Amino acid sequence: MKETLVVLGGKMAAARLIGRLIELGAASRYRITLVCPEPHIFQRSGLIPTAPARSPSTWSISASIADHFGAHGVELRCASTAVDLDTQAKRLVMRDGSSIGYERLVFATGSVPISGCQLGRGPEGVSFSLGDPVEMARLSRIAAPMSSAVVVGGGASGIEAAWALRARGVAVRLVEASPRLMAGLLDHPGAAVVGEHLSRAGIEVSLDHRISDARPSRSGGGVVLSAEDRPDIGADFVLWATGSIAEDRVARRAGILCAPRGGGIVVDSKLETSSPCVYAVGSCTYFPPGLGWSPMAAMEQAEVLAGLLSEKENRSWEPVVDVQLGTPGLDLAVLGSPVLGPPSAHVSNPLRGIYKAATVSEGRLKAAVLVGDCTPAPMLRLLLAQKVPLSWDPSCLVGQPGRFVPERLLWPTSCPDSRQPGRVRMRSIAALEEVPV
Repeated sequence: MKETLVVLGGKMAAARLIGRLIELGAASRYRITLVCPEPHIFQRSGLIPTAPARSPSTWSISASIADHFGAHGVELRCASTAVDLDTQAKRLVMRDGSSIGYERLVFATGSVPISGCQLGRGPEGVSFSLGDPVEMARLSRIAAPMSSAVVVGGGASGIEAAWALRARGVAVRLVEASPRLMAGLLDHPGAAVVGEHLSRAGIEVSLDHRISDARPSRSGGGVVLSAEDRPDIGADFVLWATGSIAEDRVARRAGILCAPRGGGIVVDSKLETSSPCVYAVGSCTYFPPGLGWSPMAAMEQAEVLAGLLSEKENRSWEPVVDVQLGTPGLDLAVLGSPVLGPPSAHVSNPLRGIYKAATVSEGRLKAAVLVGDCTPAPMLRLLLAQKVPLSWDPSCLVGQPGRFVPERLLWPTSCPDSRQPGRVRMRSIAALEEVPV
């Protein structure tokens, strides 16, 4: 008899989990039910419009996924909201009074933006999924007739939004409450170089600036922001990009261990929560301080959990950063674990707007920061993913601006060296030749 697997949430982590379960043949083992609070899956992730004005082609994305799931026996319960959970009886309580039993439950409920991440008091009160290319393009179009904007929040989303607005000719001021940009991900030298890039682009940056109030302009059509010990800031509109909080209310009420203040559901390396047979993936899970959620992290969590539930794969998940801005003219990538201490090696050239740093611990690459030159990013991702022991100087990882890796950095090929048994052949990335080592 099939086990009942209930997935709570309709965003990309939930869809990837179910899609991967189908790929691994787990649909023959589980009776899968997807409980989605929106009328359509993906609606709040930017793939499905929240207003009829959006192109109808985006609706087909949801429809095709639903058809694919349905063809493999997945039950879709859209527009259904869970309000409570009884972990002893293994039942979800729905808003309409009904309940859903489960043998295994996965939270994939996502997160909700702080302060709305929305266009504040402008001509259109719409919300944006910052970081999504489609949504960022929509933001740029709406902001085109505006002349000035304030972006509140100096994280990756705020920087990307400010850059997109400035590219549209809007006068932008970026306000950040902490002493540096992308605090928790960048050290002071790296944040300073990012700030220099923004200044060169014509974006005014205000640090240590905590907004205490936002009110309509007396002249109408604009917004005035106030802060303690700072002059008021006026703009045509304000865009809040101050992060998000995990949608963990149902789990919290059920007594499942969660981080304080909407910090997310705590999971282990197998994505299990403190309650037996209950799992969590995506931005509803807890991430350590300085380690922001990313779409790639959600995909990784979903794939790891699918492998475990299907018993076809036995991998563990560990939180890592993989943030790379896709903004033309601003190369920025933060990879690996949070940079909590001084880097093992770095290259800094403020005049050229370049800062690259790598942190090595226990003989392995743990983190990397690239500003102004993201050329080494593919190699660094490979080293992080495969946890390759490093036997060379960490300075080789960052190299000189514009170079991929130094010629002495070697990478193992998949074939052993037949001329010297027990040894593997290595490939020099720069020279593109194989040599025995």
